[in-house]
Amino acid sequence: MLHSTVLVTIHPLIVLFASALVFRQPVTRVRGIATAVAFAGAILLASGGSISGRAPTLYGDLLALLGGVAVAGYLMIGGWARRHVPASQYNLTVHAVAAGVLIVLAHLLGRSLWPYPPRELVLFAALAFFCTILGHSLLNWALRSVRASDVSLAILLEPVFASSLAAILFHEIPGPQTVIGAVIILGAMVIVRITGRGNERGADRRDHAS
Repeated sequence: MLHSTVLVTIHPLIVLFASALVFRQPVTRVRGIATAVAFAGAILLASGGSISGRAPTLYGDLLALLGGVAVAGYLMIGGWARRHVPASQYNLTVHAVAAGVLIVLAHLLGRSLWPYPPRELVLFAALAFFCTILGHSLLNWALRSVRASDVSLAILLEPVFASSLAAILFHEIPGPQTVIGAVIILGAMVIVRITGRGNERGADRRDHAS
């Protein structure tokens, strides 16, 4: 569990440096350090909820790493596409393609997508609304005005909020490592935002001067 969580959350580092190469976005020292610190916080947070006694497998680690690369690629493509495509059109296209691929893969693997009990259908609908429509759609909307690297970094807040909701709704009190990891992630996010505002003000002053 720990290995997979850490490898999946490597996408902020990939997006940060890939954006510098592809989009020529400068990477300041503070931004690079803050991203690495947030990644370390994600590792610490994940280790707080790990399950001992299960040895990781190379196949599982590879899938997790590919998942991180896929998230990075998804955000990079979204950052480019949102320069030319409205959020509604982009989200509709992405969700339609994802649904089509899911249906085809399920058919090829012999998996049935129907029927399911009513309880499961309600859960599927909730996941589609909260995680996809409200979650991924907002991320894609933000890519128009926010760097893909910052959006990728913001995704690390997901386990932070999940731990908080678990404590409130299910009385699952997080351990010290989880709390420290969450604080590190939040602190890194604040640093990135503050330095980002400073860079934006500097760019505005240069534009006015020219």
